Amino acid sequence: MVNLTGGYDNGLAEAVAKYDRAYPGRFIPSPSLLFPFQGSGLPEAAGSSHSAGPARRRARLEDSQTLGLYLRENITSGTLVKIDDARFDPMWDACGQLNLPVAIHISDPVAFFTPTDRFNERYEELNNHPAWSFYGQDFPSNAELIESRNRMIAGIPTPNL
Repeated sequence: MVNLTGGYDNGLAEAVAKYDRAYPGRFIPSPSLLFPFQGSGLPEAAGSSHSAGPARRRARLEDSQTLGLYLRENITSGTLVKIDDARFDPMWDACGQLNLPVAIHISDPVAFFTPTDRFNERYEELNNHPAWSFYGQDFPSNAELIESRNRMIAGIPTPNL
Protein backbone atom coordinates (compact mmCIF):
# COMPACT_ATOMS: atom_id res chain seq x y z
CA MET A 1 0.00 0.00 0.00
CA VAL A 2 1.25 3.47 -0.80
CA ASN A 3 0.73 5.94 2.05
CA LEU A 4 -0.10 9.17 0.20
CA THR A 5 -0.07 11.21 3.41
CA GLY A 6 3.56 10.59 4.26
CA GLY A 7 4.33 14.23 4.97
CA TYR A 8 7.93 15.47 4.95
CA ASP A 9 10.87 15.86 7.33
CA ASN A 10 9.68 14.78 10.81
CA GLY A 11 6.25 13.81 9.47
CA LEU A 12 7.87 11.53 6.90
CA ALA A 13 10.12 9.98 9.55
CA GLU A 14 7.06 9.35 11.74
CA ALA A 15 5.14 7.77 8.85
CA VAL A 16 8.08 5.50 8.04
CA ALA A 17 8.42 4.48 11.70
CA LYS A 18 4.68 3.95 12.14
CA TYR A 19 4.06 1.93 9.00
CA ASP A 20 7.14 0.95 7.00
CA ARG A 21 9.31 -0.13 9.92
CA ALA A 22 6.42 -1.70 11.80
CA TYR A 23 5.29 -3.70 8.76
CA PRO A 24 8.32 -4.03 6.45
CA GLY A 25 7.47 -4.36 2.80
CA ARG A 26 3.75 -3.64 3.21
CA PHE A 27 3.75 0.16 3.08
CA ILE A 28 5.54 2.64 0.83
CA PRO A 29 5.80 6.18 2.21
CA SER A 30 4.87 8.95 -0.17
CA PRO A 31 6.37 12.27 0.90
CA SER A 32 4.24 15.33 0.28
CA LEU A 33 5.45 18.31 -1.69
CA LEU A 34 6.82 20.97 0.62
CA PHE A 35 4.78 24.14 0.85
CA PRO A 36 5.14 27.07 1.21
CA PHE A 37 7.76 27.57 -1.50
CA GLN A 38 8.59 31.27 -1.16
CA GLY A 39 12.09 31.89 -2.43
CA SER A 40 14.21 29.00 -3.59
CA GLY A 41 13.83 26.83 -0.51
CA LEU A 42 11.36 24.29 -1.86
CA PRO A 43 13.51 22.51 -4.42
CA GLU A 44 16.49 22.29 -2.11
CA ALA A 45 14.33 21.19 0.82
CA ALA A 46 12.61 18.58 -1.32
CA GLY A 47 15.93 17.25 -2.51
CA SER A 48 17.46 17.05 0.96
CA SER A 49 14.31 15.77 2.63
CA HIS A 50 13.91 12.96 0.15
CA SER A 51 17.58 12.09 -0.32
CA ALA A 52 18.23 11.30 3.32
CA GLY A 53 16.86 8.70 5.64
CA PRO A 54 15.54 5.16 5.28
CA ALA A 55 12.59 6.10 3.09
CA ARG A 56 14.78 7.24 0.18
CA ARG A 57 14.89 3.86 -1.57
CA ARG A 58 11.16 3.49 -1.87
CA ALA A 59 9.68 6.94 -1.44
CA ARG A 60 7.40 8.65 -3.93
CA LEU A 61 6.58 12.35 -4.05
CA GLU A 62 2.88 13.24 -3.91
CA ASP A 63 0.75 16.33 -4.27
CA SER A 64 -3.03 16.45 -4.06
CA GLN A 65 -4.44 19.34 -6.11
CA THR A 66 -2.24 21.99 -4.51
CA LEU A 67 -0.38 22.69 -7.73
CA GLY A 68 -2.59 24.43 -10.26
CA LEU A 69 -5.68 24.77 -8.07
CA TYR A 70 -4.73 26.05 -4.62
CA LEU A 71 -1.11 27.21 -4.30
CA ARG A 72 -0.92 30.97 -4.85
CA GLU A 73 1.93 33.46 -5.09
CA ASN A 74 1.51 34.39 -1.43
CA ILE A 75 0.59 30.82 -0.47
CA THR A 76 -3.15 31.49 0.00
CA SER A 77 -3.54 34.83 -1.82
CA GLY A 78 -2.48 36.27 -5.13
CA THR A 79 -2.50 34.57 -8.50
CA LEU A 80 -2.51 30.80 -8.83
CA VAL A 81 0.87 29.19 -9.40
CA LYS A 82 0.85 27.07 -12.55
CA ILE A 83 1.87 23.43 -12.56
CA ASP A 84 4.65 24.18 -15.06
CA ASP A 85 6.07 27.11 -13.07
CA ALA A 86 9.84 27.14 -13.67
CA ARG A 87 10.50 27.58 -9.94
CA PHE A 88 9.68 23.89 -9.54
CA ASP A 89 12.20 22.73 -12.16
CA PRO A 90 15.00 22.13 -9.59
CA MET A 91 12.60 20.00 -7.55
CA TRP A 92 11.63 17.89 -10.57
CA ASP A 93 15.34 17.55 -11.39
CA ALA A 94 16.06 16.42 -7.82
CA CYS A 95 13.27 13.84 -8.04
CA GLY A 96 14.73 12.56 -11.30
CA GLN A 97 18.25 12.32 -9.85
CA LEU A 98 16.86 10.39 -6.88
CA ASN A 99 14.61 8.22 -9.07
CA LEU A 100 11.58 9.35 -7.07
CA PRO A 101 8.26 8.73 -8.84
CA VAL A 102 5.93 11.73 -8.60
CA ALA A 103 2.13 11.52 -8.27
CA ILE A 104 0.27 14.78 -8.84
CA HIS A 105 -3.51 15.05 -8.59
CA ILE A 106 -3.92 18.11 -10.80
CA SER A 107 -7.62 18.12 -11.55
CA ASP A 108 -11.03 16.61 -11.03
CA PRO A 109 -13.59 15.38 -13.55
CA VAL A 110 -14.47 17.88 -16.29
CA ALA A 111 -17.97 18.17 -14.80
CA PHE A 112 -16.46 19.91 -11.76
CA PHE A 113 -15.44 22.78 -14.08
CA THR A 114 -18.85 23.28 -15.71
CA PRO A 115 -22.06 24.85 -14.34
CA THR A 116 -23.85 22.88 -11.65
CA ASP A 117 -27.16 22.51 -13.41
CA ARG A 118 -29.44 19.77 -14.69
CA PHE A 119 -27.10 19.22 -17.66
CA ASN A 120 -24.11 18.43 -15.46
CA GLU A 121 -23.49 14.69 -15.21
CA ARG A 122 -22.32 15.16 -11.60
CA TYR A 123 -25.19 17.46 -10.63
CA GLU A 124 -26.30 15.54 -7.55
CA GLU A 125 -22.76 15.19 -6.20
CA LEU A 126 -21.90 18.85 -6.80
CA ASN A 127 -25.25 20.02 -5.46
CA ASN A 128 -24.52 18.10 -2.25
CA HIS A 129 -20.92 19.38 -2.14
CA PRO A 130 -20.82 22.85 -3.76
CA ALA A 131 -17.26 23.48 -2.53
CA TRP A 132 -16.08 20.77 -4.94
CA SER A 133 -17.02 22.90 -7.95
CA PHE A 134 -14.30 24.87 -9.73
CA TYR A 135 -16.75 26.61 -12.05
CA GLY A 136 -17.10 30.40 -12.08
CA GLN A 137 -14.27 30.97 -9.65
CA ASP A 138 -10.62 31.95 -9.97
CA PHE A 139 -9.56 28.53 -11.27
CA PRO A 140 -8.13 27.44 -14.61
CA SER A 141 -10.21 25.10 -16.74
CA ASN A 142 -9.63 21.37 -16.68
CA ALA A 143 -8.01 21.67 -20.13
CA GLU A 144 -5.64 24.41 -18.93
CA LEU A 145 -4.54 22.22 -16.02
CA ILE A 146 -3.87 19.28 -18.35
CA GLU A 147 -1.93 21.53 -20.76
CA SER A 148 0.18 22.94 -17.92
CA ARG A 149 0.93 19.43 -16.66
CA ASN A 150 1.90 18.31 -20.16
CA ARG A 151 4.28 21.27 -20.56
CA MET A 152 5.87 20.45 -17.20
CA ILE A 153 6.34 16.79 -18.17
CA ALA A 154 7.71 17.73 -21.61
CA GLY A 155 10.40 19.84 -19.91
CA ILE A 156 11.74 16.94 -17.86
CA PRO A 157 14.63 15.10 -19.53
CA THR A 158 13.95 11.45 -20.30
CA PRO A 159 16.35 9.17 -18.42
CA ASN A 160 18.56 6.79 -20.36
CA LEU A 161 17.31 3.39 -19.32
